[in-house]
Amino acid sequence: MAITDSDTLISIFERHEDYEIDRFQNQVDTSSVRWINDCEMILRNKNPKNNQEKEAIHIKILETDVNGYRFEYGYLSEPIKMRGYAKKIRSLEKS
Repeated sequence: MAITDSDTLISIFERHEDYEIDRFQNQVDTSSVRWINDCEMILRNKNPKNNQEKEAIHIKILETDVNGYRFEYGYLSEPIKMRGYAKKIRSLEKS
């Protein structure tokens, strides 16, 4: 789940070291993940359907807590950034 501005959007994703599978509004997308450092990454859609989906997205983790993290994100080519909160609902790792 991600909360951006005043909207609550439910996006379920599985993030691995170098890729992410995202389920949002009945669509599934796969993106490559390139970590810049421990708190910043670049996402690129592996199968873009239009020019907007070809744009890379920069995500910066600002703060973490036991339930998730606050982040800032936006298109890499644009100065405008939005903020949100990602809540961890469960881990796919086996204990």
